[in-house]
Amino acid sequence: MTLLLPIYYIEKRFKGGKRSGKKTKFFIFSLPAALDAFGSGIGNIGLLFLDAAVWQMLNGGRIVATAFFTRLFLKRKLQNYRWFSIFLSCLGLIIVGLACLLDSEHEDSSSGGIFYAALGISCVVISSAMVGFQQVFEEKLLRGNLVSAKKTVGAEGFFGTIFLSTLLLVLNNVKGKDHGVMESTPDTIFMMENNTTLSFLMLMIIPTMALYAWLGMTICKQLSAVTRCLVDTCRTCVVWIVVLNYSFLKVMIFWHHDKTVFTKLKFEMCVLKLYLTCVCVETELDVC
Repeated sequence: MTLLLPIYYIEKRFKGGKRSGKKTKFFIFSLPAALDAFGSGIGNIGLLFLDAAVWQMLNGGRIVATAFFTRLFLKRKLQNYRWFSIFLSCLGLIIVGLACLLDSEHEDSSSGGIFYAALGISCVVISSAMVGFQQVFEEKLLRGNLVSAKKTVGAEGFFGTIFLSTLLLVLNNVKGKDHGVMESTPDTIFMMENNTTLSFLMLMIIPTMALYAWLGMTICKQLSAVTRCLVDTCRTCVVWIVVLNYSFLKVMIFWHHDKTVFTKLKFEMCVLKLYLTCVCVETELDVC
């Protein structure tokens, strides 16, 4: 993400001209960067206790948080179809959460059971609230101050690197179970050097996350933070397909055998979220 910052300044130098709007101080980007870093961290802790598809679906809670903060801080009135979509999203999240807890009751005690499932859900809820506020704040910068999407992503990446590097330095000096500390950087480097797949994934995630963040900022600037969240939840469908080994036949097998309470809900909630997203985005494009 930080790599977009020099790209922004190079483009600005060659294009020339001044942007209209309020001048934004650089350090202001440290707030959304902190929310992104720590909110994502808390959310990833929840991933340790939840199935990937469940975790991704529960992340849809950021839609609710974003809509709430949009109304609270931006004083923007949301259309009725948006509130209806948010209501259905809340209903879907409640169903998914309850189904996850019910499934955890049938697991053996070694997997943690209902306690760890509840802990994972709580982490995702806290993370969603932080990310929701972050995205509303970013919309204020992008649309109110006319800040470039590239500059926003790059600046947040710059501050995020500082925050996480500081945290990593602290964890490398606190006693824990990772070779005597909570996080061993030498061990991480060793694993990357001896695991080609891990190294490839690490290299791929850098441009992927930069592109993902830039596209999200662009949607936020052109449309709104709420629409950005709705589009973002479509990742659930991709994750769900991957979890079911890329096969539509596998989906049908799971559907008919009904192995768990959550099995059918995965499919139903995916279709519902995708439909709501299409309706919301199409309506907003018509308005624009």
